Amino acid sequence: MIARTDVHRILDLHVQQSRAVVVLAPSGFGKTVAVGQWAAAQRQHQPGSVGWLTVTEQAADFPELIRGIMTALRHAAGDGDDAQVRRALATAFELPSLGLLFTALSTIEIPGPVTVVLDDFQKAIGVTQSTEFVEFIEHGPPWLRLVLITTEAPEALLTRLRVHGQVAVVAAGDLAFTAEDVLSAAGQVHQQDLAAGDAEHIVQSTGGWPAAVRLALLDGEMPSALYDLDVSEYIRAAVLARLRPELAEFVLAATVCTRVDERLAGVLSGRADAAGPLAECATSGLFIERFGSGEDAIYQWHSMFAHGCGEVLRQSDPARWSALNLLTARELRDRYPLDAVEHAVRGADGPLAAEIITDHWLELLLEARSVALESAC
Repeated sequence: MIARTDVHRILDLHVQQSRAVVVLAPSGFGKTVAVGQWAAAQRQHQPGSVGWLTVTEQAADFPELIRGIMTALRHAAGDGDDAQVRRALATAFELPSLGLLFTALSTIEIPGPVTVVLDDFQKAIGVTQSTEFVEFIEHGPPWLRLVLITTEAPEALLTRLRVHGQVAVVAAGDLAFTAEDVLSAAGQVHQQDLAAGDAEHIVQSTGGWPAAVRLALLDGEMPSALYDLDVSEYIRAAVLARLRPELAEFVLAATVCTRVDERLAGVLSGRADAAGPLAECATSGLFIERFGSGEDAIYQWHSMFAHGCGEVLRQSDPARWSALNLLTARELRDRYPLDAVEHAVRGADGPLAAEIITDHWLELLLEARSVALESAC
C-alpha cells in the first residue's frame, strides 16, 4: 500500500473543523485503505483517539447504530490510559434508553476529539433520514467526531449540515491517484520502473481511479490495455453490484452514451425522473461530471467507466445493448450526427447509419469535418 498523505492532511483538517466527515466515492477508490492508514497514525500518535465500526445491515436502525458507535468508543477508550473515561463509557453503554445515554455522553469530559470511523456506511444509509441521527451529529458530545465511509450519498446530511459547516466531504477527486501516486505504486508495490509520461497517461485514461490504475500496473502495459474484461468484471462485481438495483439498471442504460442530458437519460432508462438518479450519480462521484445546471445540465461519463458498463451490458443482454444504441442514434442524429452514426454502427443498423450520413454530409463538410466524415463513412 502506498501512503495517501494528501488524503490524511484533508482528514486532519476536516476532523478539526467539522463534526462529521463523509468519505464518498465508488468502490475501488481506496476509501477504507486511506482512512485506515489515517486512523492507524492517529492511534499511534494519541492512543484512544480513534474507534472503528464496520457497519452491517443489522445497524439499519438508529438504536442499533448507536450501540455500534458506543462499542467502538469503548474499544477506543481501551487503547487509552484514562480509566475514568473507560468506566463512564461502560456505564453509559448499559443505560436503558437513548435519552439517558446521550445525557451521560454529554457529561463525559475528554480533552481531545475522539473519532469513530463507520465503514460501509451505505448499509445504514436509511438512518440519515431520521431526525435523531442528524441531531446526534449536530448536538452530540463536543469531543465526538464521525467519519462515514460510503458509496452512497447521505443526502440529509449533505443538504443541511454541510451548509452550516458541520459536515465535510472527502470525494472521489480527493481520493483519485495523481501521477506521483501512480509512480509510487509502480515502484513500491509492483516493482516497475515507470516513466513520468506513462504515469500521466495512466491518470488520464483511468481518471485516477485506484482500482483501474492497479489493473493497468498488473497488466504491465499502458492504458491501451485498460479496456479489457478485467475492468468490465471489476465494474460489474465491485461497482454495479454495490448500487441499489434500480440505480445500477439506470447506470447501465445511461452509460450507453458517454454524454447525456436529462432527456436522453430518460429515453435510455425509461424513467421520467431521470434527473434524480443523474444528480445522485454526480453527488456520489460515480465517474460522471456535470456541466451547467437545471434542465440545461449536461452529464459526461468517464470514458473508461462508460466503456466498462457497455461491455457489461453487451455481454449480459446483447439485444438491449443494440436497442439502446439505436435509440441513442435516433435521438442524436440531428444534433450530433457523427455520434449518432457511431451508435447506429454499434447497434448493427447500417441503413440507419447511411441515412444519417446522407442527411448531414454537406453540413459536416462545410464545418471542415471531412476527416471525421470519412471515418464515419
